Amino acid sequence: MSSARPVQPLQRTFASLKRYRNYRLLFQGQVISQIGTKLQDAAQAWVVLQLTQSPAEVGLMTACLFGPYAVFGLLGGPLTDRLDARKTMVVTQIIAMLCAAMLALLSFTGHLTVLWMDGIALMRGLVLVLNNPARQVLIRQSVERSDLSNAVALNSTIFNSARILGPSLGGVLLASVGAGWCFLINALAFLPVVWGLIRMNPEELFPLKKSVQKESLIKQLNQGLCYAFQTPELQMPFIVLLVVSLFCLNFNVSLPIVASHLLHTDAVGFGLISAVFGGGALLGALTSATLSKPRTRTMLAGALGLGLSLVLVGFSSQALLAGIGLFLTGFCFTIYTTTTNASVQLKASDEYQGRIASLYAYIFTGTNPLGALLIGHLASAGNARLSFWLPGLLAVVAAGLGHLAHQKRKTIPAN
Repeated sequence: MSSARPVQPLQRTFASLKRYRNYRLLFQGQVISQIGTKLQDAAQAWVVLQLTQSPAEVGLMTACLFGPYAVFGLLGGPLTDRLDARKTMVVTQIIAMLCAAMLALLSFTGHLTVLWMDGIALMRGLVLVLNNPARQVLIRQSVERSDLSNAVALNSTIFNSARILGPSLGGVLLASVGAGWCFLINALAFLPVVWGLIRMNPEELFPLKKSVQKESLIKQLNQGLCYAFQTPELQMPFIVLLVVSLFCLNFNVSLPIVASHLLHTDAVGFGLISAVFGGGALLGALTSATLSKPRTRTMLAGALGLGLSLVLVGFSSQALLAGIGLFLTGFCFTIYTTTTNASVQLKASDEYQGRIASLYAYIFTGTNPLGALLIGHLASAGNARLSFWLPGLLAVVAAGLGHLAHQKRKTIPAN
């Protein structure tokens, strides 16, 4: 009889933090930094909405933030395959810190305008082109392959904890001391993540097998795209991700719309709404971390649940129903995205890790400008509820088609 004990769910949830010092340093630094980032995002969206009374202007600022990714994001993968991921992140985090400091300075001196916020959002967007794929690759290098799914899910807990704490703190600060303090706190919050990256031990990172890079960036990019969309295990997840990301993951725009157009609340109410969404997202991330490996049915169930939850939010005119809908939206959002992220990384070969991470980040982030503009204009035209119903229904359709494609692939006999 074997004496081995089964791994308990709680032990499995935090396995990567216990086993890997480099991952622990990356995780700890981002905990504080991401709270500051979400605090700044919430403050910017609310300030623009108050200055202009236009959801379309919030959508435009979001488009400025993610626009550079839409143009240059796919080049981040080939570049990341050539660069040191840890050093790249150090540089990008320092630049992002300077952007936050500039916003704080402009706010405290009374010179902060929508044009300035759009311009700085554009600069942050350029930083994301390298930062996002570099972070994904660094997570992959910080843990063994068997623990990647757990590490990705734990990384999502950072972002989703920040979705609770950042906007909640933002609502209080906006109502009491103003946006400048939100931006200053974010600038200071970058220091721990930079220090953690510097302290990581490169010799303890798990190297990826990389082919010799003799081709041009464009040729490498083309190879990565062909690999992703000609590999059956990657094709369906990326197509579903494209639909969901384009229409459903524009929370920088949709959450202010819930606060201002559906519930007609103030800055504190906006912070609470964002916190409820973040609470669901955090629970989803912790649930994902307990799973032994990502499964296609879990991924598609997350997409389906996300779509239905958005439809529910669209019907909300009272805080309780909106809160339930947003909590479920956050939960399904994280289940879906963490499962998709871990799945495509595990199914990609080492030499394509940077390009697959970049493609995932590109679809996840780079499609936001078009979606944000669409959602913002729908709400500005008096169709705030439609701005939730339409994305929700499209996510349901994408999940259904993904399920059919998965079932069809399973019935095809292997050669």
